Amino acid sequence: MKHHIAVLDLGTNTFHLLIVEPQSDGSFKEVFRERRFVKIGLQGVGYMGKEAFDRALGTLIHYSEVLERFDIDVVWAIATEGLRKASNSEEFIDTVKEKTGIEIKCISGDTEALLIYYGVRQTVSMENDTALIMDIGGGSVEFIIANSKEIFWKQSFPIGSAVLRRNFHQTEPISGQEINSLTAHLEEILVPLFEVAGQFDLHTVVGASGAFDTLASIVSTHKGAELEVGYTSYEIAIAAFKDLKEEFLKFNQEERKLIKGMEPKRADMIVVSYLLIAFVVEKLDIKRLIQTNYAIKEGIIWSIMNEELSWLPTPS
Repeated sequence: MKHHIAVLDLGTNTFHLLIVEPQSDGSFKEVFRERRFVKIGLQGVGYMGKEAFDRALGTLIHYSEVLERFDIDVVWAIATEGLRKASNSEEFIDTVKEKTGIEIKCISGDTEALLIYYGVRQTVSMENDTALIMDIGGGSVEFIIANSKEIFWKQSFPIGSAVLRRNFHQTEPISGQEINSLTAHLEEILVPLFEVAGQFDLHTVVGASGAFDTLASIVSTHKGAELEVGYTSYEIAIAAFKDLKEEFLKFNQEERKLIKGMEPKRADMIVVSYLLIAFVVEKLDIKRLIQTNYAIKEGIIWSIMNEELSWLPTPS
């Protein structure tokens, strides 16, 4: 039995560290979790500016110090779209290795989608329902059509919140012209999703990302029932989701920070994320919207514990 497993999920907006202790019944116990907003795609997905480089490196130096406090058997540091696309990612990966000993592995969008699926199905029952899983990162969005037993289709699209924000949300509040341009872009780029989705009886979207976490927090707070510590999933009523439209579209960034339940550091990118989700919900006539806290990190842990390792690069 392993003592501890550590996973670092290095996204375009946030860097996460999760440390767990495997249990004899096949589950795992969380012993440490931390998230830091690094926003390496602030100057565009494709290059890490000096400030973003330094923020990201500083975060990983901190995480390496945290790792030294635990009896860790396995460490995985997985990078997604932001580092996949950054022209100076090799320099960053080499610097992190030199300064911390942490070996970062960039994974493909296809592998990312698989790991998200492994994570999501631990918290959301899809036994009798084929669902659309949706993970909005900063650089990319992964869509997976699946049930609890298998994946029918998956694809990664370069329309993460940092990308959409940079390309379609430059004014505050967002303008009608920007909304129209964003919608036209989604109509074009998501053709493969809607072509495949038409082959399934889809009524449920399961959302795994910071944007969905924020929406769950806002909706639950508006209902007067804040999310309980340690919860793993939350159903966001479609009507409550749609009721947020006016606030998101009419408020500027400083006003959005004051919305009850809003995480202030997500107030910049929540508008484009909301519009993306709303576009998919309307296009597919979705009836249920479920947020889950489990995604790629928990998917990696499940893979290690269940020896579903054929996709994995060599661990550090």
